Amino acid sequence: MARTSKKSKYKAKEAKVSKIKHELSKLPEFKPSEVIILPADEIEKLDKKFDGNIKEINKELRKEIRKELKILKNVSPEQYFVLVTGTPLKNIKELIDALDYMDHWVFEHHVSHNRNDFADWIKWSLQEEELADILHELRTIHETQNAILKYLVRRYL
Repeated sequence: MARTSKKSKYKAKEAKVSKIKHELSKLPEFKPSEVIILPADEIEKLDKKFDGNIKEINKELRKEIRKELKILKNVSPEQYFVLVTGTPLKNIKELIDALDYMDHWVFEHHVSHNRNDFADWIKWSLQEEELADILHELRTIHETQNAILKYLVRRYL
């Protein structure tokens, strides 16, 4: 019963987001990928900081968006995570996908009680210390993948 309720709430939220993105895409000055919603107090801070200068506020918002989306982009080739099998991972999505089909021996090579190579890569290459701290405590493929997905959903939705 609770599961159905969560699913329907998720579908309703997804439909709202989709509708908002569609409506915003009709406006010439917005694209759905550029829209960011900030709490009122954050907007007030920006307004005070830039004395109502819309161009400066927009510039600052774009800087914040780029910073936020860094985790979703490819890292530079020298920062690729290379699995023990030789497969390079360029971004967080590739790690999530790799965990889907990863053999346990591969995972255990990178994650043990004294180390977590995935957490270290996320901390140093993707600069996501909060997620890295979460992953350092985990020891299974399933837990790791779920933690990454939950983190992304909570952070970006």
